[in-house]
Amino acid sequence: MKGFDNKKRSKSDILGVSPNGHYFVMDYLTVGYVDRNEKDILHESYFCVVIDIQNRQILHRMQSDCDCEWNRKNQWISAGKVVVTMD
Repeated sequence: MKGFDNKKRSKSDILGVSPNGHYFVMDYLTVGYVDRNEKDILHESYFCVVIDIQNRQILHRMQSDCDCEWNRKNQWISAGKVVVTMD
């Protein structure tokens, strides 16, 4: 999938599929080493990503607002606020 690094991913839970079935949001946890003062430190970053199913690519990355839900207009919603609009 374009934009998806499968080597650094450690989990892939699907958080929700859009009503039109064209997109889904998935957990994306990257794990890797960061060089700090000549010392490698294991680092994890949690994201969630919006995936375009038909084109097999990541359209949007988020570090927050991963606990949202889709509305009928194919919008990813958090506490009544539109975070991502698709279509």
